[in-house]
Formats: sequence, C-alpha cells, structure tokens
Amino acid sequence: MIEFKNNIKEVTNITTVTLVGYIKDTYPMERGNCFSVECSDKQGYRIINFNYENLKELIKRKIINFPTKISTLSESVAIIADERIPNEWYSNRFCETCTPKNLLPLTQQLQHFLDIERGIRVESEIEINGKKITMVSIRVGNVGKKEKE
Repeated sequence: MIEFKNNIKEVTNITTVTLVGYIKDTYPMERGNCFSVECSDKQGYRIINFNYENLKELIKRKIINFPTKISTLSESVAIIADERIPNEWYSNRFCETCTPKNLLPLTQQLQHFLDIERGIRVESEIEINGKKITMVSIRVGNVGKKEKE
C-alpha cells in the first residue's frame, strides 16, 4: 500500500502542459490535458490523476491556489493529493501515455492484459538512444469482432 502522507510535497507552479484541444464548459471535465509541476525543492513531476483544465478551473474558482499538495509515487511521477479538492474533480482513469505501466490502476492493467490476449493490443520492447521503451500498437476497427477467414 502506498503511504500518501509520507510523500507529500508542495507544488509551486505548472511547468508543461500537453496541447490537445479539449473544449467543454461544464466541470469537472472527464478528460483533459496532461501536465507537469515543479515543487518548492525544484524537483519536477508528471501528474497522472488530474487534468490541466480541471486544475485551472479550481484555481479560477478560488477553491485552491498554490502551493497545491501532491504525493510522489516515483522520482518523476506524482498525484494531486490536496484535501481542498472535492473528490469528483479527481480522475478515475490515469493517462496511459504518462503513467508507467506498474502505476496504472488494476482495472487499466487488466484491460491492457485482455486487449493483448484478444489481439487488439501488441506491445514490444525497443531501444532508442540506450533507453528501453515499450512500443504499443492498437488495432482499430472491428474491435472485438471475429475477422472473416
């Protein structure tokens, strides 16, 4: 079990945001852009349980401000863990691009496993510039339907 309280840090600002166009005027938004933050100790973290649009809206509504609390999960990944934020603003699904596989919720890990078993998802490890990464291919169209022979 993760000890959230022992890993609490304070965020001083947002450093990067993805640039996917999410347009919605009701909050909290189910999906949105990923973002990274910097803490008072100058360490940076990718946030995997919150989207940028919701954070921005909470600040606009003056529900929260900086510093905002996070709980670190690894040397570069964290989750927002601020008691001022109502539960419905937190994401139930972690970003599958930003989140290391071992930190995905069990429901998402199970979905990956089932997609691999069904031939919908193919994962292969490759090396780029000395770093090992997992390349993912996902079959689109007729998902779940048996292909004609």
